Amino acid sequence: MQTLLESVTKAQVLAEPFPHLVVSNPLPQELCLRLTSEYPPLDTFTGDAPLASNQRFSLSATRALESNRISPLWREFVQLHTSEAFFSQVIKLFEDHIRLVHPCFETQIGRLDELRSGVRYTDECPRADVLLDAQLCVNTAVAGAPSAVRRAHVDSPNKLFTGLYYLRHPDDTSAGGDLEIARFKGKPRGFKMAEIDDRYVETVKTIKYRPNTLVLFINSIRAVHGVTARSVTPFSRHLFNLVGEVRKPLFDLERYQKNRSRSYLARSVRRMRRMVEPRM
Repeated sequence: MQTLLESVTKAQVLAEPFPHLVVSNPLPQELCLRLTSEYPPLDTFTGDAPLASNQRFSLSATRALESNRISPLWREFVQLHTSEAFFSQVIKLFEDHIRLVHPCFETQIGRLDELRSGVRYTDECPRADVLLDAQLCVNTAVAGAPSAVRRAHVDSPNKLFTGLYYLRHPDDTSAGGDLEIARFKGKPRGFKMAEIDDRYVETVKTIKYRPNTLVLFINSIRAVHGVTARSVTPFSRHLFNLVGEVRKPLFDLERYQKNRSRSYLARSVRRMRRMVEPRM
């Protein structure tokens, strides 16, 4: 089995408005269709939790690898994308951009060519420099009225990279659920925790929620992105979420807040990092 980055080259990485790549058909069509057909049923994610319209649920790599409700194909795919081999591919593609965006990274975290990776919620940062996750995720059906998944924001300061791989159901004809890449109109501002007032940003690119589409980017204070509103639909939105997390924040989100104490922000960041996961 190949990773999502197997055929990607450095030439495909774009620097503006922040380092990212967008890849159509990173996997052979046959493999993509198998992953789509074997995507876990909704109650694997939700358990007995009450469901709201367009609600996000995520299943971590650690939980997925332990679950007998996840198919062997998916467990292999998750394991592959939390491996040293996959992490090495990410670093080789983005190493120059990481040094530019986070010039203190190698002194504070470690040399890029010597980084050790582990699995989030299984390993610990003292034993690994970067903790990887490969989450199976859903946004539930949209009922009543169109609904936005999440508007303009930046990810947790402890994330080095984020990746999204879309596995849209072939019968899903709804509109929206697209990823928007944005930039600030001037300096970074307009924050309320990690969310950003739409007045201060402008959309640069929209990546459609299409099957077999990969987006991967380096996180920073300027890595602004959001998801467009989804129309009413009985279908869930399916995506595979890739995460690389480090032990120290890579940027200071608190300095961009208005009238927010550091302890308040710390609690808010912890809430951002929690995932809704059922017991199996």
